[in-house]
Amino acid sequence: MPRIYYRQNPKENFVKKIQIANGCWLWTGGQTKGYGRFSVRRMGSFPAHRFSYEMFIGQIPHGLYVLHKCDVMLCVKPSHLFLGTQRDNVHDCMRKGRARYVRGESHANSKLTKEKIQQIRHFVHTKKKTFEEIAKEFGICIANVHKIVHRVTWRHL
Repeated sequence: MPRIYYRQNPKENFVKKIQIANGCWLWTGGQTKGYGRFSVRRMGSFPAHRFSYEMFIGQIPHGLYVLHKCDVMLCVKPSHLFLGTQRDNVHDCMRKGRARYVRGESHANSKLTKEKIQQIRHFVHTKKKTFEEIAKEFGICIANVHKIVHRVTWRHL
């Protein structure tokens, strides 16, 4: 007797991977970078919150993002999702206090410290050293010395 394969409905498969908690629909399936990931046979893999939006609300216009009202990356509840631009996403992040600003010596690529920045500015303001001499001494380029002195970079100090 031949084997019969039944195609499962993607919506049914999607709903099976949801757990309700604290008012959110939490994605329990696969994840990528903290966001849910949903795969549909022969169609590919999609961010779960985007799939949820399209399945329950409607099409996502080109160039728009699906943002979370609840700030829970694994939430796929349609009423917690809304559309916005990349700019909206950044502003939403900042407004909710989720933005992480790394500046100064805490930045992974920083060659300088607070003390070195103060030295650089002192050398220039007292005219003890030229930009070229400072750049060579601190292992940075002349353009960076200029940016430090004119507070384009390291302006928090």
